[in-house]
Amino acid sequence: MTNNNSNPIGDMFALFTFPGVIFHEFSHKLILDFLNVPVFGVKYYVPFTSTAFVISKTERSRVKSLLICFAPFIFGTFTCAILTIPSMIQWQLAGNSASFPHIAVFYIGIAIGVNAFPSIEDYNIFTESYYNNKSKNIFSRLLWSALLIISSIVVFIGNSLSIYGLLAFAFLPSIVTIFYFKF
Repeated sequence: MTNNNSNPIGDMFALFTFPGVIFHEFSHKLILDFLNVPVFGVKYYVPFTSTAFVISKTERSRVKSLLICFAPFIFGTFTCAILTIPSMIQWQLAGNSASFPHIAVFYIGIAIGVNAFPSIEDYNIFTESYYNNKSKNIFSRLLWSALLIISSIVVFIGNSLSIYGLLAFAFLPSIVTIFYFKF
């Protein structure tokens, strides 16, 4: 649940999408508190870096580990939809003109959405929990193996997209405008 891998592209991405970075770490903190897992430190956002983290007790339970690591994906996807869909509907109803509050809400929703994917650190924590907790039950082993494969795909796609996320985020207004004007 840390992101200490500072790089120029990641730093720029974090700068433009800082509401999403904050929400990502807040999602971890929220689920940790809900599951009564001790939290030792939180840094929601450090300006001009992609560093943000929640330090907690290492959780051995696979279910808790899954919930903790994928909380930003669950909460972020839901929150992104709640913020962006009404803004887009309002924009369409207003005849493709948007006020500052609609643009701000849409921006925050998109920033949360692009930061919703689990980070590599989140994935590593989940896989460590998976490998440290061997079950004798064949059904349980198959289920957790399937979840590990699905989570691997989600993390790979999310982190691959985040490389291009800054470009997509920069060109989003143009893409939305072209889409809605239907040239």
